[in-house]
Amino acid sequence: MKVSRLNSIEQYVISRETVSIDELCEVFGVSKNTIRRDLNELEVRGHITKVYG
Repeated sequence: MKVSRLNSIEQYVISRETVSIDELCEVFGVSKNTIRRDLNELEVRGHITKVYG
């Protein structure tokens, strides 16, 4: 389930280019903490780049 969610988040971010944590929480129905962990994992893998502010 986590792998599937990570792949879906990655595809969503790539298609939109810029998304917020709140938007991802709504779309995927998970908590902000879960989204943050998933984004951290995708960033470590080099699949996305996080931007603050």
